[in-house]
Amino acid sequence: MIIPAETIKLKDMKEYLLRSTEESDAEQLASFIYELHTECPYMVNTLDEIETDPAPYEAILRSFRESDHGFHITVYDGEKLIAAAGVEPVGFERKIMHRCTIGIAINKSYRNKGLGTQMIALCMDLAGALGYNVMEMGVNSKNTLALSVLNRTGCRILGYIPRAFRQDDGYDDEVYLWKDLTE
Repeated sequence: MIIPAETIKLKDMKEYLLRSTEESDAEQLASFIYELHTECPYMVNTLDEIETDPAPYEAILRSFRESDHGFHITVYDGEKLIAAAGVEPVGFERKIMHRCTIGIAINKSYRNKGLGTQMIALCMDLAGALGYNVMEMGVNSKNTLALSVLNRTGCRILGYIPRAFRQDDGYDDEVYLWKDLTE
């Protein structure tokens, strides 16, 4: 699915470009994801598991653009990629095709400016337009910023998965949330 480009304003009153991620963004996306993993301990992958070659990202982005079931968006400050989000189905089986999942990542310098709230709200609207009724997400229990943003966008906690993330110094729980997109 291709999302038309639009300008968004954040709390800092600056304008940023939000658009569908294109295959030509693969190199910048690979660098963004690597950088994000250096500054955020709550990601599922560890730094040594991150793909830095843009080729696999090109294929993933191509599939998102050609898909009728999901999409990937990015936000830019000028030429700099500062945030990314993707929505995809939980599965393709008929009984669960009404459910989707979301992933979102924002550069540390651009957090607490309203970007996450705007991106999640847009993703919810677009997912509803694709026919999804439910959006699901899992978040590290220590990621209080993400949990706060999801709460503001109307997501509800379903439960916890104890010891879901193995860290160097022990384990973190996962908070499982969902949002009814028909409300």
